[in-house]
Amino acid sequence: MVKEEILEGLRIALSKGETLQQAMISFYNAGYKREEIEEAARDLTIQIQKPVQQSPPQEKQISNKPIFPKKPPPPITYNSIASVSEYGPKKKVSKEKIIALVLVILLLILIGVLGLLFLFKEELVNFFNSLF
Repeated sequence: MVKEEILEGLRIALSKGETLQQAMISFYNAGYKREEIEEAARDLTIQIQKPVQQSPPQEKQISNKPIFPKKPPPPITYNSIASVSEYGPKKKVSKEKIIALVLVILLLILIGVLGLLFLFKEELVNFFNSLF
């Protein structure tokens, strides 16, 4: 089932002018297994070569050897694609930044309370004296 999906996807990619290697790498980046992609590519090259053998030989032939490099390229991420609109992926705020923001706000509140204590120390002393 998966092999047929990959095979059809490779056909569509080739009909749109993409190379077989580019199509295979895009399937690999999409999460398909390397072996399934290579098997589908081999089947596709066999299907392509059958009509070619009946007609006069062409200059360019497709080989059956694996196309993948030893190290696969890194998958494409949203960070590597330029964002066109504001509907793109949202940037996550790290926990450290949130903690730092909360601590700064708490510090500002404490400085404000300390300032009020110095401004109204007479009134506060009188208030607490009247309680006891």
